[in-house]
Amino acid sequence: MLTHEVVASTIYEKHEGFLEELDNPYCAQVFVQVTPTSYLIYRAKQGDHHG
Repeated sequence: MLTHEVVASTIYEKHEGFLEELDNPYCAQVFVQVTPTSYLIYRAKQGDHHG
């Protein structure tokens, strides 16, 4: 089942993959707008980023 959390996690993973090629940046969090008035924030667990 495709949920907002899965979408945010996938966006995070795709950006992390790109950023791994650069000199030390990392993706700290992803914002996904669910409705015009609400949103979801995805943050990886501590230590999951490669920065």
